[in-house]
Parts: sequence; structure tokens; C-alpha cells
Amino acid sequence: MSHKLTAEEQKALEKGYKDMGRLNSELAEEGINADNEALQSSEEYLTRECE
Repeated sequence: MSHKLTAEEQKALEKGYKDMGRLNSELAEEGINADNEALQSSEEYLTRECE
């Protein structure tokens, strides 16, 4: 049996999807920044080791 969403339920669902999208974007950005920091640290280490 399908349930037709009320306007209030639909609005809450849309807000939830937007919030999840925003959080996923923030998490992805944090992950990319962490990866970049790790790569930079590795590059600095290798540069020192090869001098």
C-alpha cells in the first residue's frame, strides 16, 4: 500500500536530502584535504631523504 506524502512530509524529506548532500560534500572535502596533507607530508619526507 503506497502512502502519498503530505506537503509537510515532502518538505521534510527534501530538507533531509539537501542536508545529507551538504554533509556528504563536507565529508568529501575533508577527505580530500586529508589526502592532500598526507601527500604533501610524503613529498616533503621523500625530498629530504633524496637530498
